[in-house]
Amino acid sequence: MRRKNIANISDFVKHINAFIELSQAEGFAPTDHALWSYLGVKPSEYDHLSKGRNPDGGVWEHRCKTDEEKKVCEERDKREAEDAVKKLVAYREDRLVKELEKSRTTSSNVIFQLKQPKNGGYQDVQQTESNASVTIKIDGIGGLEAFK
Repeated sequence: MRRKNIANISDFVKHINAFIELSQAEGFAPTDHALWSYLGVKPSEYDHLSKGRNPDGGVWEHRCKTDEEKKVCEERDKREAEDAVKKLVAYREDRLVKELEKSRTTSSNVIFQLKQPKNGGYQDVQQTESNASVTIKIDGIGGLEAFK
């Protein structure tokens, strides 16, 4: 396929949305390989694009004049790219879940695909966070009361 013209982050977002629409219309799996082929980019270039950078890994040239404006533009580019990639992940997940619901007997390959982070990141085991902390206060120790 021909390389898509990606001159700024808006072009990248537009092409990601077009790829999703094409996948829906033609019914093909939206794999990374299909995406890279559609965009006409190398995996490393896609990695840069998905982080809001240009294909070479540098920042996009903006018409922002001051350093402060450039920082705002770079942050906006990063956010827009992340949103586009999240939309692609959600589309992949939705497509696989629909496949899973269609056939209850031949779903093991779909389950394995859903476990990949790029397809939803499903997990079989519930994880609990153990970040809890307990504060014990004993009268007379610590704070202003220790100095009485």
